[in-house]
Amino acid sequence: MKFSGQILAVKNMKEMISFYCDFLNFEVITAVPNKDNPEFTILQNENVQIMLETLESLSKNNPNMNNYFKLTEKFGVGSINYIKTTDIEDLYKTVKENSVPILKELHETWYGAKEFIIEDPEGYLIMFSQ
Repeated sequence: MKFSGQILAVKNMKEMISFYCDFLNFEVITAVPNKDNPEFTILQNENVQIMLETLESLSKNNPNMNNYFKLTEKFGVGSINYIKTTDIEDLYKTVKENSVPILKELHETWYGAKEFIIEDPEGYLIMFSQ
């Protein structure tokens, strides 16, 4: 098997695209049906891809999942997206300057990595590591 990424269920696609592109330097590489009103989007920053799909689209295409999406206000509960970066100091500075919610400040771990954790607008957690 090969990990291909994950699809994040989103309530507000435009807010999520703005967050990932404006603060984390991702680019939109795919938007379906179009960039003006996407239901499904693939964002990319170097080798990292994140897929976003609206609740409406997920529910329409996967009717058995409708009850799951009603269970929580924040969809990221129980999952942390882990992204390795080569510029953690600059990324951390950008995040702080833009008042992105930081759940764990930049710190050095016992295993020698520098890491911090943020929360995106839909409640997904992202741990950046270098």
